[in-house]
Amino acid sequence: MIMFGEKDMRYDPPRHDKPMVISVVVAEYKVERVLIDQGSSANILYWSTYMKMGLYGFAGEQVEIRGAVELETTFGEGNHARSTLVLYTVVDVEASYNIIMGRPTLNKLGAVVSTYHLCMKYPIGQDIGRANKSDVNILDLDLDPRCDDERKRPLPTKDLKEVNIGLNPTHKTKIGTALAQEEESHLISFLQENWDVFAWSLADMLGIDPDFICHHLSISPSFRSVA
Repeated sequence: MIMFGEKDMRYDPPRHDKPMVISVVVAEYKVERVLIDQGSSANILYWSTYMKMGLYGFAGEQVEIRGAVELETTFGEGNHARSTLVLYTVVDVEASYNIIMGRPTLNKLGAVVSTYHLCMKYPIGQDIGRANKSDVNILDLDLDPRCDDERKRPLPTKDLKEVNIGLNPTHKTKIGTALAQEEESHLISFLQENWDVFAWSLADMLGIDPDFICHHLSISPSFRSVA
C-alpha cells in the first residue's frame, strides 16, 4: 500500500504551490527539470534536450513535432530506483522544462503523486520506491508568459546623419549615409513633403487626453513637498 506521511515532506516552508519537478536518468544521461504532469496525455521531450544528449534519428522538415523515441528512463536513486522504457514525443518549442512526464508513464509505473509532499511513489516488487522533488530552484522554472519573437527584422544602418525636413531648423531626423544620392534625395523630399505628420512637440499631439500622457505620483495632496 502506498501512503504519504510527514517524513515524506521535502520542502520549506510548509505552505507552497510548487510544481512537482524531479530529475531522471534518460539513456544514461541525468536530466534535471522534469515536470511530473498528471494532466498531460503524452510524455514530452524537448528537441533542445534531445540534441544535447547526442541522440539522432529524425529527419524531415522543421516542425513542432519532430517525432517519437523510446528511451530507457530511471526514476529515483539507489534502492528507490526503477527503470522503464518511456515513449517520448519530441517537440521543437521553447520551454522552462527539459521533459514533461505525463499520464502514460505514471500509469505504467503505477505511480502515485503527492503534490503536497512533493513526492512520487511507485511499487518495486514488494517494496515501494520514491522520487522526491529536485534540488533545482523550482521557483525559477515557472514559464515566462512573454513571447520571444525571433523573427528577422530589418537592422538599422550603423552610420547616420541628420537632415532638416521641416520649417524649423530643429525639425531634424536621421537617415543612413549608405544611400545612393538619388535614393537620398528622394527620401529627403518625401520626408519634407510629410513633415507635418511628425509630432515635434507636445502641442502637435492633438486629440490625446492629458490624463493619458501625464504622470501622477501616488502622494496624498495633504503632504508637503520637500525641496
